[in-house]
Amino acid sequence: MVILGLFLLQFSYLLDRVDGEVARFRREASLTGKFLDGTGHIVTISLMCLGFATGHFLRSGDWEIFIFAALYSIFCIRIDLLVRADVVSLFLLEQPDKQYDYYTKIRLHQSAKIAENLNRETGKVKSRLLQSMKGFFAFPTSLNVLTLCWFSDFLFHTSLIYWVLIIYGTLTPLRRLGAIYAFARQSQTELVYCRLKGIEDEGTQ
Repeated sequence: MVILGLFLLQFSYLLDRVDGEVARFRREASLTGKFLDGTGHIVTISLMCLGFATGHFLRSGDWEIFIFAALYSIFCIRIDLLVRADVVSLFLLEQPDKQYDYYTKIRLHQSAKIAENLNRETGKVKSRLLQSMKGFFAFPTSLNVLTLCWFSDFLFHTSLIYWVLIIYGTLTPLRRLGAIYAFARQSQTELVYCRLKGIEDEGTQ
């Protein structure tokens, strides 16, 4: 059954890679398709972590693995992007208060230099190694890593699943909280709102 589950996981990834190409070939690509694709990723990652954690628990009895699997499942979701899109769409569609347009421009003007300095610092720090580490935590790389760890545990009686889920469950929340902090400090929500609504942004001229 475990081998079947791993096969189905890899097969689901294969389908995920080709569905967009099929839609474009048939000229049926749509935003609804992108929405369903993203929803499928969230569900797949959650079930994947639950499955690997359950398998390890049944073999070893390490119940704490469920905590780290849950943390990774929750924080691997781009909470920063989802909330930003929700806030921006709310203000674009319902326009609850016109004064926000005024305060948004002030906020962008005040944070323009901060964002510029942060981008300059980030550009100095970034490297190929950091980019590779970023991909290590993303789906489908995490699927492949956990699959290899399971085979290692099964064949050589290691505990790689346990330690990899601990790493994912510890570092992924920290990465996501860092992204949320950067979004707030650089006024990313205001920036997207202004671009979509066409507000004059004097702070970034």
